[in-house]
Amino acid sequence: MNAYIPSTDPKRTRAPCPGLNALANHGYISRTGTHIPFLLLLDTMISVYNLSIPLALLLMIPGYILYGRLSFSLSSSSPNPSYTHISPYLSKLLPISWTLDLASTSSFGLIRVAHTASFIHPNVPSHAPDPAMFEDFVQCAGATGYVTRTDLAAVRIRREERCTLTALHEEIALGESGLLWELLKVDVGGGGKGIPIKALRVFLVEERLPEGIGRRRVSLLGRGRWEVRLGRL
Repeated sequence: MNAYIPSTDPKRTRAPCPGLNALANHGYISRTGTHIPFLLLLDTMISVYNLSIPLALLLMIPGYILYGRLSFSLSSSSPNPSYTHISPYLSKLLPISWTLDLASTSSFGLIRVAHTASFIHPNVPSHAPDPAMFEDFVQCAGATGYVTRTDLAAVRIRREERCTLTALHEEIALGESGLLWELLKVDVGGGGKGIPIKALRVFLVEERLPEGIGRRRVSLLGRGRWEVRLGRL
């Protein structure tokens, strides 16, 4: 795993997404959080988080459409940084770059990805987690040291009751919860599963990759989203 170096200026270099910020903090994508090529992030999401290609594309494409930049270069002498991780030869042939700055993804709006029901970000555009909100979040676990599917759903409901979400943003928030569950859940005995609070703190507050992340394949048809939805019943 690459060295963990958190940003000293998250407002300019980080997103409201701990998954993207962790990749930048570990140097899998630009540590400055700027000019991140689409194909580089796609490859990184698949290799680090073990996401299926369809799921990684579903998570990424809306963000790049809304916040990304397309650029063209007719010069064949200098490599295109969007493709150097794939092939130095290819990087000199393809003139199109599709890049994204992490900080640009924090804005709210009807056709924006960020929403007001985050577990760890306040209801304003934010680039860094709020430790107090995290502590409120994990109170649901009591003394067990683990957040269960039902706990996660209960916190999801509580956050949504404090704000007004569009149907789109409600689905985005639910999908985030399901993905968090799929990435971090472990067996806790007796056939049960839960997310260790320690791993949650590492990932959500420190925005660092927890030990063992990516150990299981997470697909578009994964059960995490539906497990969290069922936990709300």
